[in-house]
Amino acid sequence: MSGITTLTAAGQTLTRSMILKPAGSANTVTLDLTGTPTASWNLSLPSGGDAAAAGPFMKIGIGAGNKTVNFGQVSLTSNGAAGDITGILGVANGGTGLATVTTGSLLLGNGTSAMNTLAAGTNGQVLSMVSGSPAWSTTIGGGGVTTNISSSGAGNTTNIDAAPATGGTTNIGNATSTTAFSGTVTFATAPSIPLAQNNMWVGNASNVQAALPPATNSVLITDAVAGGTPQWTSTLPIVTGGTNSSAVPTNGGVAYGNGTQYQFTTAGIAGQVLQSNGAAAPTWVNVNTLIANLTIQYTVLAADQTAGYATITPTVAGYNAASKIIVTYQSASGPAQAVSVSNQGATTFRVYAGAMTTGDIINYIVVN
Repeated sequence: MSGITTLTAAGQTLTRSMILKPAGSANTVTLDLTGTPTASWNLSLPSGGDAAAAGPFMKIGIGAGNKTVNFGQVSLTSNGAAGDITGILGVANGGTGLATVTTGSLLLGNGTSAMNTLAAGTNGQVLSMVSGSPAWSTTIGGGGVTTNISSSGAGNTTNIDAAPATGGTTNIGNATSTTAFSGTVTFATAPSIPLAQNNMWVGNASNVQAALPPATNSVLITDAVAGGTPQWTSTLPIVTGGTNSSAVPTNGGVAYGNGTQYQFTTAGIAGQVLQSNGAAAPTWVNVNTLIANLTIQYTVLAADQTAGYATITPTVAGYNAASKIIVTYQSASGPAQAVSVSNQGATTFRVYAGAMTTGDIINYIVVN
């Protein structure tokens, strides 16, 4: 030892620094601190070591009495030999207070006590604060805080997904929260967003999806405006194959159009026929009534009496040379008599009677 005073007895006092330098690696310097020193101990090892050894080596131990060694600034450098640095450096001296730290775990502060460790999380978990302490979680954010997930740079893209290569579910919000989207939101597939039962999403002119509630006993169609806005209707338009009417078909009735929609006639009775009334609704009529309505009367003139026949020009639309004519002759002075009919071309026919008299009535029906 160089420039020192040897202390061996308890109670001796060292008032200056000392340098401990073993002569070789086999030597050991023992510092007995069983007494109570009145000054701090400054111990140092030569920075260059000993030319005859692989040292320097230093071991500091506490003898009986549980004396304390206080370190100021300590620099420990291993020379690579096993066991050349031993013991656990406490937190108060810049250490962790731990002998081992599990692979992948994180160190957590614990005041002046040895540091705590947080074991490694699983793939995809994030570090969050739970009840004031760090913890691994599959949830970003916590109670009462605002959590931002963003790419603030111009043109950046922020993806929120759940392992797209292997599938998965990404949940945004919950049943008791309100989730607001600002700006344009584009979905690669149809969104699964809370929607009232039986409602459906419909985009509007501002590319904003709005809920379309259902309507009772209705069908979904688009209006006549370009782009076609979906809407519910209880009557299907004629242009889409409907009747444009809420009329209920009558059992045995016949459908007819009124210009804008289809309606239905009432049911006829046995033996009746359906008679057209032009643009008005058709009606069921008896055959006798139909014949009476179709019968046209011609009154015999004096000239017809002289000629012995009557030349008649029918007023029935569609009459032609091939038309069939049903004729009855009613004598003014007696019962009907036998007659004959002769078609005279595309516009007239003649009726011959043996006793044709002025004032007689000729009834005829044109059958085209």
